[in-house]
Amino acid sequence: MKDINLVISYQNNDIILKSMAQEFKDKTLKFYGINVPKIVTVIPANLPSIEVKEDRLDFIFLLEDDSLLHMEFQTTNKKADIKRFLQYDTRLYTMVFPH
Repeated sequence: MKDINLVISYQNNDIILKSMAQEFKDKTLKFYGINVPKIVTVIPANLPSIEVKEDRLDFIFLLEDDSLLHMEFQTTNKKADIKRFLQYDTRLYTMVFPH
């Protein structure tokens, strides 16, 4: 048996949940008891930022009624998280409605 150095990403939960939500779109929301119009597509959630780092939203779904649903899976409960989510949504809004 070979000795393999296994490196697991710190963000492993996010990576798995993002992959599952993209693969199972509508089933994911139903699992969490979220009843919304049918998802048309999953929108890439990598929003560029002027900051030194890049913030990545967990999920942005385009729904059948042309609305967007932004979801975050969070393992902490800090006030700073809410501020970060607001910044995500502000940048998303300005991307969708540039003027």
